[in-house]
Amino acid sequence: MRFPPALIPALLYASVAGASPQAAPPPTVRTPTCTEGGCHSDQTSYDFLHGPAAAGFCSACHEYTDVQRHAFELKRTGADMCSFCHMGKANLAGLVVHKPVQDEQCIGCHDPHGSNRRFMLSATTNRQMCLTCHAPILEGRSAVHGPIREDDCLQCHVAHASIHENLLTQPQDQLCRSCHAAVFEPMIAARAAAAAAPPPAPDEPVGAAGPPGGLYIHQPAEANCAQCHEVHASNHPQLLKDEPLPLCVSCHEPVRLAAANATVHHSAVTDNRACLNCHAPHHSPFAHLLTAEPLNVCMECHMQNIPREDGTVVASLAELAAPGAKLHAPIAQGDCTSCHSAHGGNHAFLLDQPFPRDFYHAFSRDDYGLCFECHDARLATEITTSDATRFRNGDRNLHFVHVTKQGDAARNCRVCHTVHASTRPALTRATTPFGEWNIPIEFQATNTGGSCAAGCHRAYRFDRVTPVDNFRSPPSP
Repeated sequence: MRFPPALIPALLYASVAGASPQAAPPPTVRTPTCTEGGCHSDQTSYDFLHGPAAAGFCSACHEYTDVQRHAFELKRTGADMCSFCHMGKANLAGLVVHKPVQDEQCIGCHDPHGSNRRFMLSATTNRQMCLTCHAPILEGRSAVHGPIREDDCLQCHVAHASIHENLLTQPQDQLCRSCHAAVFEPMIAARAAAAAAPPPAPDEPVGAAGPPGGLYIHQPAEANCAQCHEVHASNHPQLLKDEPLPLCVSCHEPVRLAAANATVHHSAVTDNRACLNCHAPHHSPFAHLLTAEPLNVCMECHMQNIPREDGTVVASLAELAAPGAKLHAPIAQGDCTSCHSAHGGNHAFLLDQPFPRDFYHAFSRDDYGLCFECHDARLATEITTSDATRFRNGDRNLHFVHVTKQGDAARNCRVCHTVHASTRPALTRATTPFGEWNIPIEFQATNTGGSCAAGCHRAYRFDRVTPVDNFRSPPSP
């Protein structure tokens, strides 16, 4: 609260004249000092004294108005009393000024005679002093920034005036760096390395050299920590302004829309850590601020079975690590997002495009949209071909026979092929589930063809160079 300048002399006089433990009437003649004979000794009993009080030089601030009545008034009014010796208004021009200083309320924070606290603060602690006005910054908050917790608001702020916003001791980015070196040092080193690197060759593709200094940096971490973090207190981990998911999507609109419109949700996005399960919040050597290479990020969860809320299980991809495993091309390239939507989607298993799951499925190019993002649709649509597939007997397209020709009884691609990895040629399965039976596939490859002795038919051979008549030729062993 602000004390009117006219009231300040009365307040100070009351602290001097009214606090005396002496019952005797006040003197009616001038006295050398105010503490003579024990008068006002309580005003000099502090650990820290105002200079004039310590020297017994009360007349630096007070002057007689009536000796007979032992009446005094301040020599100056308002904050001019303090600024006569301390910081004057002229010295505050162009600065960010603390409101009590601006409103001439020095005694709102300081005792004019002395205190048991440094700087003659009237409160018990720095934190208590600041919270006299700034209590809302901590109200209802469970996590408190270290400097406040350690009663050291002045670690970040200047008490009276500063050249920096919010009375900070340094520009905000430099101030955060002064304590959080582990976050900022890699970014500083990366920027220095980028500045020292030779310019790219004229024929070098844009981006071929990777990120500046080998590090991708999250823009808020470099520009404004307070974009994501509360600077005083929060109810979220790491003093975040909100839970990770709503905080991240407040800037990343495409991710917000993907998550909001998805009918199939990625649990890595929706659990408590959300985006932080896969992304580093400040910087990373990996694109998109991933915590590791893309495939390794996915495998941190998918090397084991993942139970789902509906009671089903997302099977582990442990086969990727099997000795001799041959990987589906997108996985071999470390790019699971070639087929899957990382943040949320509208197809089963977060697939980007439709892909049927049933054993028998009448062929439709649209139903196999996922496969035909990469594969030539002719391998399923052409009755004869010389180049659309290697699975042919002469020019007879055996994919067409299995996937299209049989109408409603046509086989799904997944009946014979795995989608992630296999130790067998052409990502073929060893067995395929059919009800409670695992049908053996028994596919064998040769240089120009192969054979298949699946549980659904006897052994048939095929050869791209010399077609085989399986109905006249004896079956292969």
